[in-house]
Amino acid sequence: LARSGPPPLPPLPRSGPPPLPAGAPPLPAGAPAGKPKLSLEKKLDALGVTSPKLLTLAKTAQLSLKKRNLDGHAASVGLCMDVSGSMGNMFRDGTVQTVIERVLGLGLNFDDNGAIDVFAFAATSQYIGELRHDRFPGAAAWIQREEKCGGTTSYAPAIWKILEHYGYAKDGKPLTEVKLPAQRPVYLLFITDGGNDDKNPAKAAIEAAARFPVFFQFVGIGGAEFPFLERLDDLKGRFLDNVDFFEMNNPAQVPEAELYDKVMAEYPKWLAQAQAKNIVL
Repeated sequence: LARSGPPPLPPLPRSGPPPLPAGAPPLPAGAPAGKPKLSLEKKLDALGVTSPKLLTLAKTAQLSLKKRNLDGHAASVGLCMDVSGSMGNMFRDGTVQTVIERVLGLGLNFDDNGAIDVFAFAATSQYIGELRHDRFPGAAAWIQREEKCGGTTSYAPAIWKILEHYGYAKDGKPLTEVKLPAQRPVYLLFITDGGNDDKNPAKAAIEAAARFPVFFQFVGIGGAEFPFLERLDDLKGRFLDNVDFFEMNNPAQVPEAELYDKVMAEYPKWLAQAQAKNIVL
């Protein structure tokens, strides 16, 4: 298919302290790096967010974060979207677009530039690009135009692609020399509508990922059963419990506040453990 629209923006560098938003005051001496310096309202204004929908989503997400003492928390936010053939209807009926917008509501709170990293997967996986607040209309169609992941559903290539993007793996293997603790963690929302064909490789990838500051929130949609993801959620012997899983038929039909509460249910516990084990500041 011919590609249309503007090309994806290049990803921001992930090393060193993230830049301050425009207009933010300088860091005081001794202030921890990687923390947002503005209130959400000032941050949204500095980013130029004008969409009423995104403003509402960001403020709804903030209420959920405040319940968990995560208001002002800084993290990179990623979305990994299943693009296998069975997802076609949910791309067409607006479900995927709604999910993207809600994840961007988290990104506007967590990420200093209010953006999310978008990945796609089916038989293979790829990094689609960085989605900023001013480019969210038509984001689902953008993913469909760009992805080349056809075939059946495999999780392991997506997990390794995510780890590689954030600097923790290469060529399907974990890097052995990574400077930790990281200044900020990665919160990764992983959306799928079916089981995978690579259970052992996916399990091995998650076990390897447990030593890095990446939290995987798996969400099963579309009414299928997900016994493998249920087992992965309870997998014993990992360095850290880096996975949470829940299922819902259609996340776009779940009230925004309820969805944010569900996707934030396990992340604070993982974050505390990752900090205690010196994986993230």
